[in-house]
Amino acid sequence: MPVPTSPPSSLSHDPQGRPVLTTPRLVLSAMEPTDAAAVASLAGDKRVHDTTLLIPYPYELRHATEWIATHAAQWQRWRTDWTMNWAIRREGSLIGAIGLVGAAHHKRAELGYWIGVPFWGKGYASEAALAVVAFAHDALKAKRLESGVFVGNEASRRVLQKCGMTDECIRRARYLKNGVHVDEHVLSVVFD
Repeated sequence: MPVPTSPPSSLSHDPQGRPVLTTPRLVLSAMEPTDAAAVASLAGDKRVHDTTLLIPYPYELRHATEWIATHAAQWQRWRTDWTMNWAIRREGSLIGAIGLVGAAHHKRAELGYWIGVPFWGKGYASEAALAVVAFAHDALKAKRLESGVFVGNEASRRVLQKCGMTDECIRRARYLKNGVHVDEHVLSVVFD
């Protein structure tokens, strides 16, 4: 499948060689320690927790600080293992995060993201995800990109579909979330 049509985005690199993706409204760049308070504030909303697998609730400043601290090692090896996290920024302010967990030896990666609740419904998730899909195809030369969303999270499912991903399956009782087993939609795109 070809890369879906998306708003134009550009790829550059910051002074440390980390990729920076720029779209018409967003800049995707490496998370910095100074982003911790914004991450904690946005990711700390229970509605974000409810739609994601790995964000705890309550989400405190220490969680954000610890998570951001893991990124330095990821960025040191992103070219070989394809695992990386970007801050999603709008007019310089952090509005969410997006990343890949790679399996470079298989030429595939898994896409994940979250957007702060004040920025839901404005197309930012789709714009950021389209840029990362294009990056995976063009820069990484990935063959497959996949993602999973909880059944019932139709907004995220639509974001992934806009990126060219199609439904593969539903994994029943895949995760235990808030004491309840939840099903997961698995979506993917396989590039030509």
